[in-house]
Amino acid sequence: MTLVTSLVAVIMLYLLPGRQKAELEKSVLDELSGLSLAYSISVRSALEQENLAALAELNEQIVRDPRSPIIAILNEEDDGKSIFAFFPADEQLGSVDDIYSDNFLSAERRFSSDIFEGTVVVLFKREILEARLDSTR
Repeated sequence: MTLVTSLVAVIMLYLLPGRQKAELEKSVLDELSGLSLAYSISVRSALEQENLAALAELNEQIVRDPRSPIIAILNEEDDGKSIFAFFPADEQLGSVDDIYSDNFLSAERRFSSDIFEGTVVVLFKREILEARLDSTR
């Protein structure tokens, strides 16, 4: 009986946190996917109306969001991707490679506007995910 109890304890210590992390990641990715759709519509609309104030409002909305997302708008002209803008403005995204690094969970949505073809990428820092996971243990 002691052996069975020990095995159950080992399973709970090592397997459940992994499952918990996978479920939390899936939940975050599902949420990011929805956000990427909503933000791509907002970005496309702002660009087509040439309304930079709408992008400033988007920045303010993201700053107040308790989920702490990061939004990157990528320009996809000239057979490559470049950063057009990112929010919140105080984030440190230096390159497209930073956006697609292992430091983030992300979801993206392509859009087409009169100004350029692009992608909205919604990012969530993995370190925040890890902190949330640690707080549940």
